Amino acid sequence: MINYIVFGFGLIFLVLPYLSNDKSIGFVDYYLLFCLYFDITDVLIDSEKTSFIFSQYIIILGFGVVYILNNYSSIKKAEGWLFNYFLLFLFISFTLPIFHGTELKASIVETTRIFASFSILPIAFYHYATRGNIRNLFVNALRFTYIFVLSIIIFTIYKIDSNYELASGEIWMSSKAMGGLLYFGNIGVRGGFTYIGYLVPLFPLFFLLKLQLRHFLFIVLGFVIIIMVLSFKRFAFVIVLLGLIAYLFSTLSSFSTKIKIALSSAIVLFILVLITNLGDLAIERYIARGGAKGVGLESVENDIRLFEISYAFNEIKNSPQDLLIGNKSESTLSVSSMRHSIDKWRVHNQYAHYLLTLGFLGLSVYLLYLINIYRVSKRRFSIINKSQFGSNINRYYWLLFSSYIFIFMIAGFIGGLDKITIRGIVFIFIGGISGHFYKTYMSLIYSNAKKDN
Repeated sequence: MINYIVFGFGLIFLVLPYLSNDKSIGFVDYYLLFCLYFDITDVLIDSEKTSFIFSQYIIILGFGVVYILNNYSSIKKAEGWLFNYFLLFLFISFTLPIFHGTELKASIVETTRIFASFSILPIAFYHYATRGNIRNLFVNALRFTYIFVLSIIIFTIYKIDSNYELASGEIWMSSKAMGGLLYFGNIGVRGGFTYIGYLVPLFPLFFLLKLQLRHFLFIVLGFVIIIMVLSFKRFAFVIVLLGLIAYLFSTLSSFSTKIKIALSSAIVLFILVLITNLGDLAIERYIARGGAKGVGLESVENDIRLFEISYAFNEIKNSPQDLLIGNKSESTLSVSSMRHSIDKWRVHNQYAHYLLTLGFLGLSVYLLYLINIYRVSKRRFSIINKSQFGSNINRYYWLLFSSYIFIFMIAGFIGGLDKITIRGIVFIFIGGISGHFYKTYMSLIYSNAKKDN
């Protein structure tokens, strides 16, 4: 019964836009909250007894297909190149696994998952390139942050943990059971730890947009930073570091302002360490996550995920057909080398995964999908930035856009990005900001043409 209730409430997100008087609002604006809703309620459901049809994938599939069919001609006109890459990758992802021996049902399920996480990029592009208002996306990103923090507080107070069962038969436990203090429920399994890092680069934008509850916002954002420290998600730190470097080298604010922000942040963190046991807790969490076993070159050399791409290439290099379309229905490898020796290792590296299952054909389309949206968006932003539409907001949108694409492509080397919430939180911003640039660029062209006349 709980399955039907969760699924039913999930459908409400499709109805919400119709309850608003603002015609610019659509389901795309609520996409982040929709994903987080399923991530939070997933802890209430026995995943082994939950039918595929009761997941958020089927809702996204229905919405995406209807949305694309209703707007097909105008979507092709606004973003034909991006939409074609999406359709081509979807076709390859469906057909090649069947050619390699995957059952039709399994291929349909997997393609639906890919559609759910990939389709939001071209749909978000079109929505914010036409009637959508990009501000709505970031207002809901702030709400997302509030709900995310509140859910972790509730999970921790009431000791609500994951019900996710590993292949070994053990229940996957969240941060608390792994040496931390916080419970994440199933959010940890579904990309919650990664949320922490991806949320942090949004913080300056919340203030630039002058959203309400500034004092409360400071408290919540500070709590997010503490969550990140206590969870010790290493890639979250990488995301924040890359975001900080991008910010420091940007022209968003003066050098003196950047120095003030850096010094203020350092002072606040130093005071927290002095007056609380945050430092000790962070060290304990660091040790529990395996940090004491090595941080230097040796630990990097032992991380098989960084070398999976070379093992995948060795697997297919002897056949031109395998090089082109791959040779596996599942991304598993039996590795035997001087560095690693593992039987039936499940590949985590995203690029190695596509190389094995889709070959260079699928991998190339996937990379071109990301490279081209970056290339086109960069060109449009450069023109916008030199015009009357250039502003701090648009410059920070570009900073977010380029940072998220860069971070996402790096993340592909160390973890499978197959979950809707991991891809979705990146693709909604990439597609949305790119669409915003398109709309602003077209407004600039129209404005210049009007002046000439």
